[in-house]
Amino acid sequence: MGRAIVIDADVALAPARDVTVLDLWEGELPAIAAGAMQVEPRRWWLIDRGEATEEIDTAIAGRGVLVPIGGGLTRATISGPGWRDLLSVSGFFDVHHSGFGAGSAVSTIIHHVPVRIRVTGASSCDVFFATSYASTLAELWQKTSKGG
Repeated sequence: MGRAIVIDADVALAPARDVTVLDLWEGELPAIAAGAMQVEPRRWWLIDRGEATEEIDTAIAGRGVLVPIGGGLTRATISGPGWRDLLSVSGFFDVHHSGFGAGSAVSTIIHHVPVRIRVTGASSCDVFFATSYASTLAELWQKTSKGG
């Protein structure tokens, strides 16, 4: 029997709540939306923007649309020195690539679950995924993280 893998990382799951999609059909991203997570060529996620979405809606007037999607998502905040290694458990992308640093975002699959990952700092990231998969990923990460 093989040895168990234990990765030094903590995982906290919570409803994503304040996530709004910005689809922009033409023009540039307004300055007020700077820092939004680009997930497709003309689509961004506004995370934890709250009241600013009204100002963004005014700024894009007729050039796009805002749609809240947080109600169907879970946010896993992964932190600690092993956060990258934890993502590589049943994930198939280069978690140590130099371009995968603070402020970057990727879309990939972990353990058959489509996820969006936003690197929030040198030792942390947020992983967004459909709430229906929360128990699947929680179980996977609990088995391999120090908190599990």
